[in-house]
Amino acid sequence: GRLNRKTLFSSDLRSQWVQQQLKTVWDNYLDGINFDIEYACSPSQKYFKKSYTALVKETSDVFRQMMPHTQISVDVIAEATSHYRAYDYQGLAKYSDFFFIMAYDESVHKVGPNSGYHAAHWAITSYLRHKIPASKLVLGLPWYGDLYHCSSFDGEHCMPHWSHPISQVCYCGIMNTLNSVPDNYRWNSSSQTPYFSYKDGDKLYQIQYDNPESLGLKYKLASDMGIRGVGMWHIDCLDFSASDSAEKMRKSMFDPLPTWKEQKKDALKYVSEGDYASDVKDKFYSFLSPQDTVKQII
Repeated sequence: GRLNRKTLFSSDLRSQWVQQQLKTVWDNYLDGINFDIEYACSPSQKYFKKSYTALVKETSDVFRQMMPHTQISVDVIAEATSHYRAYDYQGLAKYSDFFFIMAYDESVHKVGPNSGYHAAHWAITSYLRHKIPASKLVLGLPWYGDLYHCSSFDGEHCMPHWSHPISQVCYCGIMNTLNSVPDNYRWNSSSQTPYFSYKDGDKLYQIQYDNPESLGLKYKLASDMGIRGVGMWHIDCLDFSASDSAEKMRKSMFDPLPTWKEQKKDALKYVSEGDYASDVKDKFYSFLSPQDTVKQII
């Protein structure tokens, strides 16, 4: 259910909200609840952070009284050190089963990958360095892509037409378009993600997305780093019809998902302040530079 700030800041309204969610879960035979609160929160907004953590704790306490094996998860931004959403991550982790790291929407203000490899790597590393247990981290990856309207192209790089907003396109729709222009497929070796450009009438477009190859690399990354698992947003972006092509698509997307192993004991090596962690962060932030982005895509 939706949650406004007034409810978040009031203990009485929070209690009512929790009871409403419990009824929804109970009546629909669900196994838990997922929090996707994306309000801006600066480091100085201590009351906001305290209230959000209290909400997750109160929800967990009430739900587990009725359903001891319920699952409580929290969606989090792809960087634990963000000053834009400076939540109490350690408190949220304490009262939830796991974080779903939203490792996508990387290029909201520029043309670029939706979920680059180094960005995903840094997302995991930032939470480990924030002392969030690896066993409470799930890497969330996109089964959709971003459609950009281009005014022109500089080599392979789309010069965005910002009067048109970025559109999200499901993987099945992306494949339908790519099948009509297969020679336009490109691979970004820096972000380890695919993209392609095309023309429709007099309009120019570019789609940045993930496919089984790019997702497989990040699945392996998550497994190697010893975190809890991986997830996707969202599964309905596939074609679930009975056609042969739809079945082939589903198989290509589900097959790369790893069979998970127990979390590795050496996951803490990623939280050090040494060369490894710094190198990951440097690669991520260097890629965020618009100038570097153009160089890498071209």
